[in-house]
Amino acid sequence: MPNPIIKTINVQAGVSKDYLESILTTDITVLESIFDLIDNSIDAARDHLLSGKCDSDIYGLPNDYSGYKVSIRLSRKSISVLDNCLGFDELTLTQKAFVTADISNHRFGIGHYGLGLKRSLLKFGSSYELSTDNGKVAFKMQFDGEKLSGNLPFPANVYKSSGKRKTLFVVSNIKPDILYEIQNKLWFENALEKVAARYALYINKGLEINFSNEFHEMQEKIKADLPTIRKNSKFDPIHLPLKIEGVQIFIEAGIHSQYTFPSEKEIYSRSVNLTLTDYYGLYFICNDRVIVSSSTEREHGWKTKWHSEYNGFVCIVRFVSEDSGRMPWNTFKTALRTDGALFMQLKDKLQPIAENYRTSIKKLYPAESKNNTQPADAKQSATSPSKITQKNGENKKGGAGQDENRSSAKDNEQSHPKNWTTLLPGDFPITKDAILNGFIIEASNLACLSAPCAGAMLLRAILEKSLRDFVKRTGKFGTVKDHFYATKEGQKKNRTQEQKDNHGIDLAMMLGWLKVEKTIQEIFGAEEKQILWVSVKYASEHVPKLNGVVHGVNVFDAGELIKIRNEIYPLLKHLVSSGFN
Repeated sequence: MPNPIIKTINVQAGVSKDYLESILTTDITVLESIFDLIDNSIDAARDHLLSGKCDSDIYGLPNDYSGYKVSIRLSRKSISVLDNCLGFDELTLTQKAFVTADISNHRFGIGHYGLGLKRSLLKFGSSYELSTDNGKVAFKMQFDGEKLSGNLPFPANVYKSSGKRKTLFVVSNIKPDILYEIQNKLWFENALEKVAARYALYINKGLEINFSNEFHEMQEKIKADLPTIRKNSKFDPIHLPLKIEGVQIFIEAGIHSQYTFPSEKEIYSRSVNLTLTDYYGLYFICNDRVIVSSSTEREHGWKTKWHSEYNGFVCIVRFVSEDSGRMPWNTFKTALRTDGALFMQLKDKLQPIAENYRTSIKKLYPAESKNNTQPADAKQSATSPSKITQKNGENKKGGAGQDENRSSAKDNEQSHPKNWTTLLPGDFPITKDAILNGFIIEASNLACLSAPCAGAMLLRAILEKSLRDFVKRTGKFGTVKDHFYATKEGQKKNRTQEQKDNHGIDLAMMLGWLKVEKTIQEIFGAEEKQILWVSVKYASEHVPKLNGVVHGVNVFDAGELIKIRNEIYPLLKHLVSSGFN
């Protein structure tokens, strides 16, 4: 006899809502979430263009986005994104828009994985409003994180269309960590720069992106920030079309459109060239969205150290495909999948283009003398010590830094970190500490290009020494210790009180203490705290890399050293300067 069924029960399956939110949002930044929403708007604008008569550029992509607008607004109560690009239709709204990982089918799209909208909303806060109008019918809906993370449908009200396209997302109940970040002025200024670079081609094609911040009463219409190739020169731009893995690839390389050479006496401008150094290198663009800017990283195909003879070099690599799933980007569209088959086949073709540039430029624009083979405006060049550094060396007879009336030199012509060829500029403050002052004088003579690894070790020594002196001078030695042992990392050490008392403090402990908002407000002045807070964060990120050089497990090139030096310089200068009181 078969065993009879007594009753039937339901077994719950699926994914925890909290887990889903964590998986979607943990590794994405606030700015990347904003990028996702802008991407959605641009995909909508392109869909609208392609639905009618659409002029294409030479790469087969829509050529004119005039009239389309995207506006992002940040405030204490909400984050909102408004566009006039297309508006949702009923099928998209009810079946696709909020379905996790529903693969996008936008032609030439820049949003593919079906994650962007949902993870952006979950990242920002817990309450949401949507108002959308496609010119035929309008929809409005309100929902929360519980509904967004679940699998059950939620209602949308249908209205008569106003006749104008619109989509407005408003996120309220902003998460505290998100609120803290977006009210930081430096974060906002960085966001403006990143949006200007990432969406430069769309902006150049007429798209209007507006970004406003209630915290600082700032409203900006974004201007495109992407280099172009010079046409009127002796060096003809390189054009190389390819097709790999079904993706059209267009490589264009040449001289930055504003870069000139000393031998071009009628148009040469060293001051202009100095403003361009951050733009040299490799660019990678997927369906008009800039993914990587000004890279000289080995993973992107740059296989040698940067040399001044590459100055002015710009190489723009465009990937174009109707199927965005073929693009070599990561899910956040902020980096390339450099280990993928497509990019691996492309990678080795890039360095020869740079070498051709370097060789050709030397012939077409020869240096004026054998003693001056490197232009004065080199991005990274090894030069002899400046007048400032020589003065520091000449006045050591009374002990380094003994003359309090000369805390820095006055003759330095290099006013911006990107122009310094030595590890520290000649006008860097000197101190009353003989050891630290010796480090500083050596750093003002050490050329980054010729000794990047030595520079990395010296930079780390200056950072730790100046920070340790600052902690002692301000009487915060015990505070740093207490802060460390109150953190999870400190508690994992499981040290007795005696061991804690006998243990000193290290660089990571000091930076960990400095990163705390309360510390920043207490230690740094109101005018400087924002800049120094960012510099402290950079220092914390870079210390493991510097440690790698010290311990022989990492190698630096000059470009990496200079980048780190520039980012932690405000902190170094503050720590050393504060030693004069």
